[in-house]
Amino acid sequence: MSTDPWEEARASALVAINRVAETHFFVRPVLMRALEGYAVTPEGNAFIGRSYANLKEQWQAEFADRFFDMGTLQRLATSVEQGLRETLRLVAGAQGLDRAYEKGQGIFQQLVRPQNLLAIFQAECNYDLTANPAWHRMQVLMAHRHLYAHRSGLIDQKYVDQMALLTDEDLTPALTALNWPTVLTYWFRPLDELPSFIEESRRFFRMLGSDPAD
Repeated sequence: MSTDPWEEARASALVAINRVAETHFFVRPVLMRALEGYAVTPEGNAFIGRSYANLKEQWQAEFADRFFDMGTLQRLATSVEQGLRETLRLVAGAQGLDRAYEKGQGIFQQLVRPQNLLAIFQAECNYDLTANPAWHRMQVLMAHRHLYAHRSGLIDQKYVDQMALLTDEDLTPALTALNWPTVLTYWFRPLDELPSFIEESRRFFRMLGSDPAD
């Protein structure tokens, strides 16, 4: 086992992220193919009240594939959160700062407004998280996580404001076209970026603790 706490932390985080990648890139396609192979009977369609050729068609029509992806995105964001927590525990602990892990509780998912997280990593790991080239994407990922974990994908003003803060994109025109806020509106578009978020999460931890110029 490596005696470098940074290397140990990176390896631990990448294992968790790779498990999420397996779900998205392998398990999901297998599941979709399996569902496509199951025909919906006339009796089944009569019970459902609609006409579907197979279970994949039904699954997608009812947005079950989108809710599946929500779970994957939440797992990915949790892997980032846990990776940051473990990094602080290992790196600060190697310097004899035994209470660093305890002090960091509750801040690892607060990447949208990360002042406390940035301060503790700077003070106890001598590392500037904002210098990591994938830092900004991790902030955006955590904003999406809040939407899916706490709102089940239903847009609220807090999320709109966070997207404007992090990406300079005003979602209001697109949402107004969907009759938001009068009508409860699901926002699935970020789920299409899952492959990118997986790769950026890997990049974030591969670069964690290193000089971006290296």
